[in-house]
Amino acid sequence: MVLQSFSLSPAHIEQFDRSLLTNRDSLFFEDRIHAAPEPGDLYVEQALLQDSRELQAEQSISLEVQLLNCQAWENCNANPQVEFAIKGEEHRSLAGPLIVQIGADRINCDNQFCIVDMPLTNDAGEIVNYWVESLDGTVLIFKSFKMRNRIVDMNASLHYFEVIGDDFPYPIDVCANVWEIFPDESDLKLPWLRKAVSADDLNTDVDYALLAGKLIWYGYVDARACSDGGMLANGSASTCGIEMTREKLIEWQNKYNQQILESANQIDIPPRVVKGLVAQESQFWPDWKNGNEYGYGMISDLGMDMLLTWNTDFFLKLCMTYYPKSTCMGGYSSLPLDKQSFLRGVCLADAGTEEEFQIIANALKAGCYQTLRLVENITDELPENVFTYTDLWRINLGIYNTGAGCMGEAIECAWEEYDRAMTWEEFVQYIPAYCTNAATYFDKVTYYGSVTLDQ
Repeated sequence: MVLQSFSLSPAHIEQFDRSLLTNRDSLFFEDRIHAAPEPGDLYVEQALLQDSRELQAEQSISLEVQLLNCQAWENCNANPQVEFAIKGEEHRSLAGPLIVQIGADRINCDNQFCIVDMPLTNDAGEIVNYWVESLDGTVLIFKSFKMRNRIVDMNASLHYFEVIGDDFPYPIDVCANVWEIFPDESDLKLPWLRKAVSADDLNTDVDYALLAGKLIWYGYVDARACSDGGMLANGSASTCGIEMTREKLIEWQNKYNQQILESANQIDIPPRVVKGLVAQESQFWPDWKNGNEYGYGMISDLGMDMLLTWNTDFFLKLCMTYYPKSTCMGGYSSLPLDKQSFLRGVCLADAGTEEEFQIIANALKAGCYQTLRLVENITDELPENVFTYTDLWRINLGIYNTGAGCMGEAIECAWEEYDRAMTWEEFVQYIPAYCTNAATYFDKVTYYGSVTLDQ
């Protein structure tokens, strides 16, 4: 299909030089967007913060929580109940009291087990904290989740229960958990958030002119029957060239659907976002190189620095593949520069391979954390008090496309003007001139990721 709404050109051929962003990212608001999470920082994963006693307790005590009588994010004919328990006789003997706290209400669970009726909440929801103490009162394990319990039909006592927490399946994606934000019900119906059960659910049929040009140039398609050889001077396929390559175009843009689906689901990132990002950046051709950007997602050294800084799970797994655990536990920013450079190189080596899809999904997860940091540090507000779930995703993708400096500067300027929650239309006016691509990047990515064969 020929798209009318957006340019078919990927980011690397647009009139935009991302190399100009290097200094702006490194210098922008140094006191507000640290180059890396620091030891003791709220956003460093627990694995980097726990002392040996806490780590030992977590390994030896199993604290479990489950929703009993309802499905989260669905209507329920009863008030939702949640079970809290220390599982296993051996685990119980190692632990003391199990405590649940919801607002001002504190519940001491008898025999380290209890079933708690979730109270009704307002639209902001409520934080549920639960923890295990030792016999001397020391906290051994502390966990929490955020829930919202509302009655949607008084006559039928119909509840709608939403929950965000690491011990519950992600309702949409990992970013909602990071931002602790409840997406609107309308968000759940957006095309880019549609669940993809199989690789075929990601099938698209787009006339990518640059991809078609590559298929002709490298001999995958014979377009000699076209009067122009099927090619334009800029390397794109002509109208005739696109017609000649259409069958191969459809096959090529869908050949890695399974790898994209698995990579996205493993990280709990919407798979259509990953697919749309690859479409926008490279049109699924693996061998692009533009300056210091490479591969399907045009990944770069700066981008890998962001990935390793903000995605602690990914960093620890990669780091401990090559270095002792003691070297890695301080976080990426604590490593000597040569080790940082080596790990970035390992990531970049995946450019243009199937493994790059995992890099892209993990980079988007890293962007969730950096988005959180930007919004909270600049506004002193929770993300949900400033932006909607969708607009936080717009910022996340803006970070991927242009860097944190661009989006941070925009948040700073917009917040100075409004000092309140704002719409994207209000915010977008403050995106700097040097990175205006960020204003529409989300729309392009989600469009390409949502186009289906039957559209």
